[in-house]
Amino acid sequence: MNAQSTLLCPTCHTPNRANARFCVKCGTRFTQPASAMSPPVAAPPASPQTPALTPMFAQPAAAVPQVSVPPQAINAPRASFGKRALQILERVGYFIGRGLTLGGRAAYADLFNPSERARGQVLTIDRQMIPARVELGFILWCLAWIAFGLLLLLPSVWGIASFALIFLVLLALSLTGWRFLGFSRSSANAIFQFMRRRFKRGAQLETRLTVNTPQGHKTVFVRGEFQGTMQQVVNGKNKIVAFNDANKTLAVNHLVRVWGLNQGKTLRAWKLEFLEVNGTPARVWLTAPRVVPLTAALFIPLVFWFIIRIVLLFVSR
Repeated sequence: MNAQSTLLCPTCHTPNRANARFCVKCGTRFTQPASAMSPPVAAPPASPQTPALTPMFAQPAAAVPQVSVPPQAINAPRASFGKRALQILERVGYFIGRGLTLGGRAAYADLFNPSERARGQVLTIDRQMIPARVELGFILWCLAWIAFGLLLLLPSVWGIASFALIFLVLLALSLTGWRFLGFSRSSANAIFQFMRRRFKRGAQLETRLTVNTPQGHKTVFVRGEFQGTMQQVVNGKNKIVAFNDANKTLAVNHLVRVWGLNQGKTLRAWKLEFLEVNGTPARVWLTAPRVVPLTAALFIPLVFWFIIRIVLLFVSR
């Protein structure tokens, strides 16, 4: 760019094209005709004494790149409504199938293969007798047998739809980990004792522990008597045998694994396994009446009455 074909900016003295309307550096608008402005001279060399001016743009704008769009992209037809709906249904079906699978696994684990809830060192033990009680979860579970049985009175389609809806709700609760109102057979024992004692409440043992876990101190309580079992080699085979005085076996400083159901900040346990000093299982267990969450236990009457419904449907044809 030579001096004869440049226009000097009056603000920052940057050379511009002779027909430029804005300065390329500071953005000053050239409102006056070229003849009325300063004569086009070469830009003075920059010197350390020249004060730095803040331009309107830190960097000059880049030119829009020239791209070519393939013709097939322009002429490609849009996906039909049916195809898009099918894709959405496939996606929804995937998540429903995944939810059913995971929810079913969670419910199955709660009923038949529960995992441990805590492990650590026993710090304190407190044993006391408390009045036997009938748990709310047990009452609701018994009422569910009646309620699900009444679904047989509905017409075929409505009855099966009701079973399916309840089944999906229970799967969703199991999938989200919503386990509440746990109960055990000790509620049934409390009812039998109440009737046997001529309507007088019985008593049951409650053991409370403080376990030092990696996550901190955990309060654990067990309702009912412990049954002790251990693995021994009998005639060259590993067998599970029972031992006596199970309630007196557990002591402070023992390392244990705990199975149970979280109830707020406490853990209602029903099974403990002793650990060796190095953390390996000692194959010695203390088991109390099994605690089952209501959400998983409701599958039992639901599946039972659903099978009855299907059998009656085929028999009536």
